[in-house]
Amino acid sequence: MESEQSPALGDSTGILSYLSRLDLYKSEKPYRCSIDPWHVPNAKVSNIVTTACPVEINNIRDHDVHFTTDIHGFELWEHATSVPLEDFKQYEEVPAKYLSECEALLKGHFRAFRVHVFNHTYRNAEASRNLRSSLEEPRLLPPALLAHVDQTENGARMRVMHHLPTEVLPLLKSRFRIINIWRPLISPVQDHALAVCDYRSTDRADYVATDIVSPSYQGEQYTMYHNENHRWWYADSMREDEIVFLKCYDSLAENDPSVARNCPHSSFEWYKSRGVSKPRRSIEIRALVFS
Repeated sequence: MESEQSPALGDSTGILSYLSRLDLYKSEKPYRCSIDPWHVPNAKVSNIVTTACPVEINNIRDHDVHFTTDIHGFELWEHATSVPLEDFKQYEEVPAKYLSECEALLKGHFRAFRVHVFNHTYRNAEASRNLRSSLEEPRLLPPALLAHVDQTENGARMRVMHHLPTEVLPLLKSRFRIINIWRPLISPVQDHALAVCDYRSTDRADYVATDIVSPSYQGEQYTMYHNENHRWWYADSMREDEIVFLKCYDSLAENDPSVARNCPHSSFEWYKSRGVSKPRRSIEIRALVFS
């Protein structure tokens, strides 16, 4: 990983990883593959090279602004779950009751007639501190330390065709969004907090389509180039009864430039250490939302 320097490094400075601006990507599309390629000579699981960039990350709680997915691409929301935290086990499926809660929340909040949760991710910061455990148990995923958006426009439509193949045509005539619900499973979150980028501070040239290949699915996401105009936010000391809505795609934005298309996001580390804290644990639900 390369690094960039900044003249002003203060208490609100975090370190975010961006895709490096390499000539390689002029001729080769970035990719990441979770399929073991070792039977192929000289094969690599990824060609992604990152650059660590110091950026200012503002605390949402210090600003009297109502952030919304329509304008900014993200929204902080109070929402307690009735599912005991000990029922969230990173090696097992998400409790069905929690999925039902998320579907009901998305339907109500976004006035949706149809919600389809298509996957989830558990993350645990201990995986990044214990490389051996994360290699031996690949389901123990560390926080994602790369600015990204989970789906491109093409990748979003691919998701509908993959998960709801018999309903594609009528569903794509409606407003179609991909919304993630990010929830901490420990509080307060002070280690590897979630950073979200105000969509309005991004430029189309910042987004780089990247292939994501797994044994069961091939999709496309955006990884981000650094832009000094990016405005990053986080919620200090997030609690288990709080969530963040992350928008990864919105069909309305393709015809209305006033609507946020998505929300680049990443976990981050502070430039100046804030002392010892409990390793972050979190769950992220991803859903197709039709309204």
